[in-house]
Amino acid sequence: MIGPWTHDETSASGQVFEFRLWAALTEQSRGRLHVFLPLADRGVDALAHRLSDGVYLPIQAKSRSTLMDGEVHLVILADSLVNDDLVIVAGQLVDGGLGPTMLVVPAGEFKRLAYLSTDQGKPIYAAEFGMRPRSDSRWLPWLTPSERLVERLGIPVEVERGVSVEFGPEWRSDLGFLGEAEVIRRLAEAGELNLFRPFPDSETAEIAVLHLLSRRVNGLQVKTVDIDQAKLRATVNVYASSFRPSPTTYVVVLGWLRDEARFHETCLLIPSEELFNIAHDDGRGHLEFEYHANAASQVGPDKYRIELRELRSRVTSTIERLSNSRTISASCVSDAKCPSLCQTRRSTLFKRAAARFAAERGAFMSLSPCHQVTVDWIRSGSKSQGRCRAIDSSVQPSAPCRRASAVVARLIRCQAGSFMIARSSGGASERTPAMPSSPRMRTRT
Repeated sequence: MIGPWTHDETSASGQVFEFRLWAALTEQSRGRLHVFLPLADRGVDALAHRLSDGVYLPIQAKSRSTLMDGEVHLVILADSLVNDDLVIVAGQLVDGGLGPTMLVVPAGEFKRLAYLSTDQGKPIYAAEFGMRPRSDSRWLPWLTPSERLVERLGIPVEVERGVSVEFGPEWRSDLGFLGEAEVIRRLAEAGELNLFRPFPDSETAEIAVLHLLSRRVNGLQVKTVDIDQAKLRATVNVYASSFRPSPTTYVVVLGWLRDEARFHETCLLIPSEELFNIAHDDGRGHLEFEYHANAASQVGPDKYRIELRELRSRVTSTIERLSNSRTISASCVSDAKCPSLCQTRRSTLFKRAAARFAAERGAFMSLSPCHQVTVDWIRSGSKSQGRCRAIDSSVQPSAPCRRASAVVARLIRCQAGSFMIARSSGGASERTPAMPSSPRMRTRT
């Protein structure tokens, strides 16, 4: 990039930031976070699929290419933050990469800490954070070095450096693409569903389906077989090494009638966890089973047969039936990964002292509940700040400024497993309302 981004290039700079962010998540997680991008812009920039436990993390990306007084200034429309547990990932776009510090925060916490004001009659939330964070910043618990983003999304360092994820060779035939496009077309007719495709396409789910009302996600793998009226049967193959069954993943099988250039009026909708019961190993690294278009039996794969016209309603109902932790939840790290609240309190006195020691020396901490370790130092030249003042608004900030020692101590006691990242809805473009011009708005947090 030559020179700063101009006002006419804000849309392009937002796109650049997003793709650099998706690449960073994929690289840092070594493929354990799999990025799905939306087929229609409906408030979520991406779903990050955490393969270790199947959780989908909706992400909203926000960027700025220039700093004001060394800080990133964000303004987000309030109506784009209707879901409190979506994840806001914000930072600076710099030459060749991302800025050194990123904000990773659930929307509910963002709204609690940000300034609420209006712009041309529309409610907006405004926030600002520095690339060299100060110990008195209200955003300190949610700031992280850009090279450690995945820790805030539930990928700890020891897993990140573990055995790499195995992906099988993938190649989508024209027929396979035709089947995927048919499933997407039918699901797109449901206004409450938001559809995503993976980039790259290297895991079990080929389509992620986000229900906009329940905020739950299902993954679909689509298989299309070539049949005709003379032979209404075919073999379905699933690559075994990359297949990961999950309660939220289903396999859809379509039959393409080659002689009539149309899809058969029935299809299969198979829970992925049932595939091992109906398929067998073909000895060449695949699971396979037989598809019979007009089979009347209710055994094997045939018991999962539905009318193709019912696919949309059936997929919707499978998502609505989900009532467990596979929903997009504000608690994404299991007890096995993070200590419980009781376990954390056993060493509260020691951790309070450690937190106070770090804060008094300006330590910049990685605030993932699993990894409260010092990773950088606040520059000695950082500006000090007195008591926070409210912006010129009818609604005052809901949380006063606090010293970093109190913030970190509270985080250590209470945050374990409870405020990890989960949802999203927005866009990374800089085309957002202007920052309120009130002089009081200049107070930095």
